[in-house]
Amino acid sequence: MPAAPASLNPAPEGGQGMAWADMLAGFDRVRFATPDDNERILSFFAQAHMNVGGLALRYDRTPDFFAHLRHQGRKFFVLLFLNDDGSVGGVASLSLNPVFVEGRIQWAGYLSDLRTSPEMSRGTRGQWRGLLAFFLQHLHALVATEPCRYAYLAILDANRDALRALGGSRSDLRLRPLVHYEAVNLLARIPLLWRAGLGEPGRRFRVRGATPEDLPRLRTFLGRQSQGHLFGFAFGEGAVDELDRRLAQWDGFRLDAFLLAEERETGRLVGCLNPWQPRTGRRLVVERLPWFLRLLGVVLPVFGKPGIREGSAVDLLYLTCLEVETRLEPRARRGILALMVAELYDQGLDRQAHLVSFFAFRPLDLGGGLHGYLAQRTPATLYQALHRDRLEGGLDLVALPEEEVPGFEPGLA
Repeated sequence: MPAAPASLNPAPEGGQGMAWADMLAGFDRVRFATPDDNERILSFFAQAHMNVGGLALRYDRTPDFFAHLRHQGRKFFVLLFLNDDGSVGGVASLSLNPVFVEGRIQWAGYLSDLRTSPEMSRGTRGQWRGLLAFFLQHLHALVATEPCRYAYLAILDANRDALRALGGSRSDLRLRPLVHYEAVNLLARIPLLWRAGLGEPGRRFRVRGATPEDLPRLRTFLGRQSQGHLFGFAFGEGAVDELDRRLAQWDGFRLDAFLLAEERETGRLVGCLNPWQPRTGRRLVVERLPWFLRLLGVVLPVFGKPGIREGSAVDLLYLTCLEVETRLEPRARRGILALMVAELYDQGLDRQAHLVSFFAFRPLDLGGGLHGYLAQRTPATLYQALHRDRLEGGLDLVALPEEEVPGFEPGLA
């Protein structure tokens, strides 16, 4: 049985205006999960599939359902929605972090693990939508030190079931689309073709591995970049520094795994990424493959990659802390990413996994500069979630500049 994480139990946090216990008053089908619920949540998730574009996927969170949430947030809690017979009919998690919104650090919550069973009891289904909307109405009470004003979530565009489960005219929950993006999965590098377009960036920039001496400038670079991101993490922000948290708490996350891009002439740091493959937390399992991915699973071994088979886990190498200097022109930015990805493949790091995964945000698609890679792209949208009564009062973020991208990464979604 996993130890009880301090950030899981919401009771000590208290409320600014509402006690935690009062939040669930009137919702007799809902309670906070504890580590004692680990096995029953894992059993529920084993049956909770996502059907997207012919793919049937599920997340394997064994042996500890809460491990991924400890990666995801400084504070978190899990809600269990119980059926008439006491079985689990739904799950929802909320992870809380200090992040940048409109240029200053504020607490925000990321909604995840939103799963419902087809056999969810009718009364439980009503409380599912009602409680999520109620929590959004009282976000300010979720953090004792400062008000939490914003909540967001990501949904694959093809996952219509998720949108239906959350939306509807009868619900007070409102989803406001903020940013469209693509989850880019690199499957293999095609010999020779991958070198196309690298000549000019290679003459201007170089890529190398990080050393302990790079920590101060890396922290400064990540902090400057994150300030310009919607929900950008608090890198370089003293007691809440996100880089320190990841180095201390993320399983397998190391400083010497960073790849740094520098300007050759000046030595200025202009890009970085950390290829992270958590040893614990969660694994993506493919239950059903469409025909083209079944064919690709046969072809991948030709490139020295493991094949993808139905019913097996897909190993993912996440490009976390992926940043490229925002003040550079788009062509240079795409070239820097291409150089960093090329170095990753040159080191053979891609052979640790089936897929190398990152997010490409519109309108600036960094992935557009990658040539000579077999890639699969899945459209998705980042939404702000809020109660309909809070659409006014400056909390609606849809008016943010179109070119602003979120501090949102694979491995955390």
